[in-house]
Amino acid sequence: MELFFNDDFLPFHEKITNFLEDPEASGVVLVHGKQGTGKTSYLKHLIFNTDHKFILVPRNLFASLDSTALFFYLKEFSEFILVLEDCDALLTGAAKYNPLAGFLRNAEGLMSNDFVYKILCTASVSGHQINFNYLRKARQIFRYEMTELSVEKANRIRQMYDINEEVKRPMVLEDVIRPLSGFVQKKLGFKS
Repeated sequence: MELFFNDDFLPFHEKITNFLEDPEASGVVLVHGKQGTGKTSYLKHLIFNTDHKFILVPRNLFASLDSTALFFYLKEFSEFILVLEDCDALLTGAAKYNPLAGFLRNAEGLMSNDFVYKILCTASVSGHQINFNYLRKARQIFRYEMTELSVEKANRIRQMYDINEEVKRPMVLEDVIRPLSGFVQKKLGFKS
């Protein structure tokens, strides 16, 4: 974690770990930023390095987020964490009706007495593009915007992967491990 993400990410990760561990806590975790900054890598880290159970909701089912059937299903699987990857459209649109907002409205309204939910969202947008009205009903919102890695971190990663090209400007994680001169065939992973 210390190597692959900027230093300001570590306190956020600790908050998320505590949130996921709390069986009574409900809310939304939103990790957003440019493509290639490490959002999916972070999700993989959480999924493969914790004992939590996750449900990946495919984008073609986002419209069903507020369906009654989903709530009954989730009540049976309350220990599961919903993952909405690449949910840009759910967070940026100006539509009158938004399924994520509908889910949160139901979760905090009719279902709130005994309904615990945890949602992890990723989006490839910057903070000013997000319509936070869609998330306002969430009990808790944890938000972090992934940015380019510092020059120092990028160079340490390249040294670790024996990439001899020096980084001279901040770069997204994907570009650090896959330099323009060729594809690096070493795996990026946090499983240790």
